[in-house]
Amino acid sequence: MFSSIKLKYECPFCSKEISYTLKELQKGRILKCPHCGKEIQLEESVSGSVQKMENEVKDSLENIPKKVTMK
Repeated sequence: MFSSIKLKYECPFCSKEISYTLKELQKGRILKCPHCGKEIQLEESVSGSVQKMENEVKDSLENIPKKVTMK
């Protein structure tokens, strides 16, 4: 549902801003910084945070009233 949403992330090597989709930020995934070319191994805490955030967004969307009444 949200796998194409892009998140900004800072490269731990060159500190430049990079962006990846939620789908790319999965546990064990190795990403490559487009600026310095270094490989970034994602830890479970990153993917866990991404999953938690996605679940919170889904829960929030479910709590939005399905029907709006204008008076």
